[in-house]
Amino acid sequence: MFSLFTYGPFLLWSLHLFCCSIPFGLHEHQDRAVDGCFEMQREQTYHALEPLESPIAIPESIISVARDGIAERVGGEYADAYFHFAPEYSSLLLPEEGCLENPGLCDPSNSQEQYRILFFFQIPGKTFIDQPILIVLDADGGLITELDQLNVPQCIYNPAECEFPVDQTKAVSIAKAAGLEKGKAEWVTHFLWNYKYKSYVWSVRNLLEQTSNGESGESVLIDANSGKVLVNGRWECMVDFVGY
Repeated sequence: MFSLFTYGPFLLWSLHLFCCSIPFGLHEHQDRAVDGCFEMQREQTYHALEPLESPIAIPESIISVARDGIAERVGGEYADAYFHFAPEYSSLLLPEEGCLENPGLCDPSNSQEQYRILFFFQIPGKTFIDQPILIVLDADGGLITELDQLNVPQCIYNPAECEFPVDQTKAVSIAKAAGLEKGKAEWVTHFLWNYKYKSYVWSVRNLLEQTSNGESGESVLIDANSGKVLVNGRWECMVDFVGY
């Protein structure tokens, strides 16, 4: 049966991905600091994602609705080829007991059964693309997740958003050409979804300062399709977040 303890890392990662994909350098100092830290957390929680100990049988009708939601953005053929249903990570979340007794005191989402359906976005030959896609539905198959909030590119209207010619090597070269300093440690690169641009990007960051109060450096955010430098700015992570 579904376990919050087992599934918790992915829920935390998903929350961070949704809330903390603001590109570096576009907002005030505090926002940049939080973004730098949460990018680290996102990587840690993503790698902590583990299959459920006792997967349940998900109705085919539920899986079909979730798959159709992805297909609305990428097209049916693309969805079938590159988005793979992961039954060992998909589950039925039961309502919280307290919410059943006092539904008025709880968020509606905690007062109903929810299917949490996970797909992996993977493209052969592009090993850097390995992204979990979480879609939440109610017990009747109604979508709770808003499709425009998925980390799924809009391939139908913009096919170039789904080609990903920029790999890690190219991203590092682009960051170097953009003036990213060598820094005090090896550069950290992440391929991730950015909700502001609604696109997959590369984040390449260095480390310039490391003190008892935290860490800071510079980051270059690069469109993974066009190779365009979207942001070239600072990141900062204070002591309350480091190593979280």
